[in-house]
Amino acid sequence: MTPEIAPQPASSRRDFLKSAGCLTIAFVLGSGPNLLAGASRAADELPEILAKNPRINAWLEVLADGRVRVLTGKTEIGQGIRTAVAQLAAEELNLPMERVEVVLAETGRTPDERYTSGSASIESSGMSIRYAAAAARQQLLGLAAQQLRVKASLLRLTDGVIHTTDGKHRLTFTQLLKGKHLQGEVKLPVQLKARSEYRHVGKPVLRDDIERMVRAETVYVQDLRFQGMVHARVLRPASYGGQLAKLDTAAMQHQIPGLLKTVIDGSFVGFIAKKEYQAKQAQDYGIQHAQWTNGPNLPAKQPLPELLTTLPAITRRAVNKGDMSSFDTAKTALSPAAASLSARYFKPYLMHGSVGPSCAVALVDSEESLHIWTHSQGVYPLRATLAALLKIPPSVFT
Repeated sequence: MTPEIAPQPASSRRDFLKSAGCLTIAFVLGSGPNLLAGASRAADELPEILAKNPRINAWLEVLADGRVRVLTGKTEIGQGIRTAVAQLAAEELNLPMERVEVVLAETGRTPDERYTSGSASIESSGMSIRYAAAAARQQLLGLAAQQLRVKASLLRLTDGVIHTTDGKHRLTFTQLLKGKHLQGEVKLPVQLKARSEYRHVGKPVLRDDIERMVRAETVYVQDLRFQGMVHARVLRPASYGGQLAKLDTAAMQHQIPGLLKTVIDGSFVGFIAKKEYQAKQAQDYGIQHAQWTNGPNLPAKQPLPELLTTLPAITRRAVNKGDMSSFDTAKTALSPAAASLSARYFKPYLMHGSVGPSCAVALVDSEESLHIWTHSQGVYPLRATLAALLKIPPSVFT
């Protein structure tokens, strides 16, 4: 066993700063003087997620009417990703914000970007869209150069119109694309727009989704309504690990108007009703009348850090490399106090949950199509999970 050193008096951060005399904080902005000067620069490396899916039309579609449709696999959970990626695309394509449409996290249509988490939406999806938009700008100018028979360096893209620098020739997206979509992949070098020319990025932009929320418009999954739609609620056990012992479903059927079906699978209980309030009434009835066997008692009067050390655990070694024999040899020349360090850390539970009620809507369109709307932060992983659970191909989900 490695000997442990006796604990030493801890120095606070304040004491450290006093003894240090000063604190220096440095920021690295970009890579090179051109960026700092605000000049345009060629990207030297594609974002990781873009490198895995480099097709331009996987990230954006240039429409014939002069608008651009941006496709992102990230979902809007209050962080403003819809507005942010629209800014990035509008910037690189020199478009007004109102001419950029954003499609969020739609399987089969947007890129598979796994989860929306870790404040990584701009770093991954946002930058991928920026590079794709810059590549689209290059391709549009190249196509216009061929059609107008001029050098691409003599062309500019402004507000959905490509024109020569002397103003004598101009092409709209409709005239240029003639009903076709941009093809090809984002390849280096990609010429990114100069910071000194920014019109949208770094500027305050009103989020239209907030206005819709204030006006109570239909912006949530809970607002979806379909013909013949029914509603459901789930009954939870009275305690953690509790098992359902008894529930008189026949009595419920007489008590709750509109109750269509009660689904019981082991200790899972679900109620299906014609209207949402009727499903809630069934849930309330179940809470009052269902009988449960008690689950294991929660520990009481025991500090959580101590409790956690007594629970079953799976131990995994994160890193195991290097030659410990050299350490054993070196430590003999040192005092026992310098041979090892020991520390213990505790972090309380943090709830990662929605601040609003969870909701999902399913619509069976046909035997080969199932639509699901959900608040999930990872629609593609969820699709894979549902496909495995229901034993159907992932392609059925949209």
